[in-house]
Amino acid sequence: MKNLLIINPGSTSTKLAVWTGYEQVFFKEFKVDSAAIKHLDYMVDQLPLRLESVEEFFKESPIKLDQIDYIVSRGGSLFGLKCGAYKVSEHLVTIATNAPRSQHISSLGCVIAHHLSQQYGIPAIIYDAIASHDADDRTKLTGIPQIKRWLSSHVLNSKFVARQVAEKIGKSYDTANIIVAHLGGGITINYHSKGKIVDTVTDDEGPFSPQRSGRIPCQQLIRMCFSGKYTEKEMVKMIRGNGGLVAYLGVQDARDVEKMILEGNQLAKDLYEVMAYSVAKGIAELSVIDNGNIDAIIITGGIAHSKMFTDMIVDRVKFLAEVHIVPGEMEMQALAYGGMRVIEGKEIAQDYNWLPSNCSSLEDVRRLYGKGCTCENE
Repeated sequence: MKNLLIINPGSTSTKLAVWTGYEQVFFKEFKVDSAAIKHLDYMVDQLPLRLESVEEFFKESPIKLDQIDYIVSRGGSLFGLKCGAYKVSEHLVTIATNAPRSQHISSLGCVIAHHLSQQYGIPAIIYDAIASHDADDRTKLTGIPQIKRWLSSHVLNSKFVARQVAEKIGKSYDTANIIVAHLGGGITINYHSKGKIVDTVTDDEGPFSPQRSGRIPCQQLIRMCFSGKYTEKEMVKMIRGNGGLVAYLGVQDARDVEKMILEGNQLAKDLYEVMAYSVAKGIAELSVIDNGNIDAIIITGGIAHSKMFTDMIVDRVKFLAEVHIVPGEMEMQALAYGGMRVIEGKEIAQDYNWLPSNCSSLEDVRRLYGKGCTCENE
């Protein structure tokens, strides 16, 4: 049975695990010292710190690095990714380092994996990256030609729970139509049409969430941007990080919000209800894709542990399809199972060859973008 190293970098931690086949052997989460990274402007600058965690991990793991057969990492925010597995290569790492779609820490996963792969000769893949989807290019069109939609969602956990629920209802994932709402610090909703994610409601297109503003009126936003009161960095933080529940209540944990509600805080109650209502609207928005032919709706993520919150969503969308509550996030398990799907030949790891439209080679990418840039052309 193959030994897999699972790598999942997050903004505040690095999660590492060793799996033997479909069984987890060892897991550890390493917290990231915020003071140690606050001066680091770019995701890739954290590589040495994260590699230290890998070294510490294998000091304790019963299976050592020279016994690892396969590395599976969380994928990042890159253009040109479809769902599934991609081989970790120089091409993939160059784009992640020099021209990512955004400075999302998950992109560091492939950089860590590539470093270990090169040093120890272990094959490595990323799986179901956050920016991956199978949507038609027309889905990206907007009313402003210069702006394309970014289809991004909690792909890793969403596809994993969708496979589970499809089996539960007696269908193959590849034949089912399923809507998945992932409720976390950010909220995303995606539509799985016969095994493919064909559209999403991203975390800035739909519901506000504990940390994010969600969909907001464009004209008011434009006026704020040009008011002279805020910098670009402050505006971005207002939308992602300081938006949503935390902007109103100063807390982002749903349990704290529910405590406020039980203590009679009317604003907390109103916000919670509107957030649930917005999730239901997002689910209904995607329900038109296959003309309402939906086999299941899934509510997952950390906030799915809250019966108070999920009940408010279920009441509004249960007319569309049976609703399944799958609380929490199973990213480590999803990565391990994805790796095993590739090892067993159920999926083929794809080659990543995407280049920005103004580049014809990796040398062009390095020359035109450089470390820490973000690419905005697909």
